[in-house]
Amino acid sequence: MAHVRGYAGAAAALAPANRCRRWTYEHTRPGRPPLNQEVRELILRLARENGHWGYVRMVGELRKLGISVSATLVRNVLARAGIPPGPAACPAQLALVPSRAR
Repeated sequence: MAHVRGYAGAAAALAPANRCRRWTYEHTRPGRPPLNQEVRELILRLARENGHWGYVRMVGELRKLGISVSATLVRNVLARAGIPPGPAACPAQLALVPSRAR
């Protein structure tokens, strides 16, 4: 057996790599941590009170409050709650777009 230094080195020499990793690293759940219930309720409140806002507008308003979320997260929260997305564009915006661009 080769000369090994320290506890981690001895563990690596005696155990397979996946078991050694289990000994030396903290156990954490993979992925992003779950969303706070308060933020989830705030997203739903924004959607109910401002039905004409889209995902990106909600993200902008939440960022003004110091809450960093993505448009995809807002979409998933609203979809899980059964709230349809805001309109893609209101009629006033469509009037500004040239007819050939539609």
